[in-house]
Amino acid sequence: MDNQSFESRDLRVRISENVAYIDQRRLDGDPWREIDKSDLPMPALWLASPRTSPLQVALRAFELEHPGDTSLRLALGV
Repeated sequence: MDNQSFESRDLRVRISENVAYIDQRRLDGDPWREIDKSDLPMPALWLASPRTSPLQVALRAFELEHPGDTSLRLALGV
């Protein structure tokens, strides 16, 4: 899998190999800091889980800011 990056205003998902890294924008000088990572592909029921993960938040933020763009969802395998 190629390295891919998906950004919203405050969150970024970087995909490298079979891992999704979630970064959050910092306001104190450093542009991004890693806050979580997840192995890919995501399980089929991942989106329906009642537990919200940083990756779910990043996916929702990306899709809200980029209506109709399903590229992150496809990259995550969901």
